[in-house]
Amino acid sequence: MELMNKIKKYDNEEFLLFDWAQKQLEKTGDVREKEDWLMQSYGFSEDHCYTERSERHLILDDINTMKDIIAYAEINRYRETLLSEMSEEEKETVIPRIIDSLSELYAPPTAYAIKKDAIVLAWYLNNVANVWSLTEDLQAITRF
Repeated sequence: MELMNKIKKYDNEEFLLFDWAQKQLEKTGDVREKEDWLMQSYGFSEDHCYTERSERHLILDDINTMKDIIAYAEINRYRETLLSEMSEEEKETVIPRIIDSLSELYAPPTAYAIKKDAIVLAWYLNNVANVWSLTEDLQAITRF
């Protein structure tokens, strides 16, 4: 239930965990060990001798790690039809098919919630990451 509490911490939807969610959590490793390793690997502001770095960059160096990295997304249509425009009968067929197919994604979600007009997906991406590495990775998915 710990994983569910982490996911629900930022979103009040009634999420259901996928069967593979616990395996995903186990792959993230021990938080304290990873934090220690990241802090040693990336260092803090006094470890960097970059004179051109702004004070704000140095503050971010001192944050160093971020915890419980979770991403959310909504599926609100199937083909050209919005879920909100489907009949209940159509939804009863389409929604389970969508949910069953999510395991085929390269990075399947950890949990899902079914709303009236959408399926909300949650990915528990990592238990801890370096602030700069995380934002570099996020930059790759925010480009058009």
